Amino acid sequence: MIAHSATRLVSHRAAPLGPTNDRILAFALGGERALRRLRPDTRTLAMDGDVVGSFDLANEAGREDFVDALGLAGATADAVRATLAWAQRDRARLGELALAWTTADAVPSRLVVGGGITDVLALARAMPEAGRQIEDLYLAGPGSTRWVDDLDALRAAFPGLKTLWTCEAVRHLPMWELATRGRRDTLAPPPWVRASGVACWSKQRGRVG
Repeated sequence: MIAHSATRLVSHRAAPLGPTNDRILAFALGGERALRRLRPDTRTLAMDGDVVGSFDLANEAGREDFVDALGLAGATADAVRATLAWAQRDRARLGELALAWTTADAVPSRLVVGGGITDVLALARAMPEAGRQIEDLYLAGPGSTRWVDDLDALRAAFPGLKTLWTCEAVRHLPMWELATRGRRDTLAPPPWVRASGVACWSKQRGRVG
């Protein structure tokens, strides 16, 4: 599974890389079809449980072998193992995210999270070379809008963050995709969107909604 996924990662590099990379990675989200119509290269991580390929991330030996297979070493390897051990659910999805982030220059700059944001933040802190490449963050689910008022925690994991879109349910994905396309560092959703349970933040404008 690791070798197959690594090959797939390399094949995605036809898209611009580094600071101009504008692709999307979706973690634990419903409604991916709308994104794929706009960005066919959107990658979705939707695995449940604790098993990635032949690696059982629910036990210590499985986590050790998985992190070794990723090619991580030193403090980063220790931090990723600790994050996988600490996670309470869906370790497989978190492991797939670690795999997607292993090659830093292949990290999509736009990240959509529909659940498990605390685990995602922990993994980003464990893999700072990946975390610093995230510029646009979309959070969906109950309680997501509170993160607009807890930016320090988000920016500790994603120091390059330029925009944040939060909503209590998955909605307005096409609008978000358009609003964050390219090197934009501002968000200005119309009033009718803000009235539907959406709160945003951007580096240029601050909080909106």
